Order: sequence, then C-alpha cells, then structure tokens
Amino acid sequence: MFMRKAVLSVIIAGLAVGFGGLSGWAAEGAKKAVDDRMHSLNDLVKKEKIMPEALKGVSIETGVPLREVQAMHEHFKDTGAAGLLVACVLADETKRAPEYFLKKHVDGGKDWTQLTIENRVPVEKVLQKLDSLGTHLSGPPVEVRPRR
Repeated sequence: MFMRKAVLSVIIAGLAVGFGGLSGWAAEGAKKAVDDRMHSLNDLVKKEKIMPEALKGVSIETGVPLREVQAMHEHFKDTGAAGLLVACVLADETKRAPEYFLKKHVDGGKDWTQLTIENRVPVEKVLQKLDSLGTHLSGPPVEVRPRR
C-alpha cells in the first residue's frame, strides 16, 4: 500500500513539473500543434477568399466586437485570421489588449506559442479556439456515400 502511494506521488509530481513548465519536448510539440493549425486555418481563408467570414468567426469565438477585429486586421495586414484569433484569446485570458500581443508578434518577433506559454494561457484553449474557427469556416464534414 505504501509503495503504491509513493509511486503514485512520484508520477503526479512528474506530471506537475512536466506540464507546469512545459519541458522542451512538450513546448516543441505544442509549437508544432499550434503552428500547424494556424497555417491550415490561414491557408483555408486565403484559398477560399473568406477573410470577412473569418473575421466574423474570430469575433464570435472570442467575444471581441467585429469592428475591433476588422480594425486589427486593417492595422496588422500581414497577420492572418488565426493570428488575430490567438491574440484575442490571449487578451481575454490576460486582460490585456489584443494589440499588445499583435505588436509582440509582429515587432518583437515572438511566435504565438511562445506568447501563449509566457502568459500562462493553456495551449489547449488556443488549439480548441483554432479548431472551432476552422469548423465554423469549413462547415461540418460531408459524408460521401458510394453510388448504387
């Protein structure tokens, strides 16, 4: 019984340390996951030419008024819809303005995952919002049935 509790305590402590500080390999995995989802989302928006819909989706997903999202897009033209979404998520979690994070990214050269981790925002929350916006823009998957 004592041995089982000791082993369980070591496992829990290891998980807490690993997730709390996001070890190097975990941070690299998080960066890849965020980067991949952001690139996919921005590619979809660009390919389908649906930036107005994407900006509306950012507004819906984050609660930031559409006019503010549109103004951010005008000011930070090279930032895609995914970057605007992440900036708004970080802003909501930290109570800072989204523009603060956009400037850190554009002028300060910080990547979005780095900003997420530095500001102690759960990477999972960012990924969930990116996925949700992607679903909003691409619609539910269509089931293809074979012809008879």
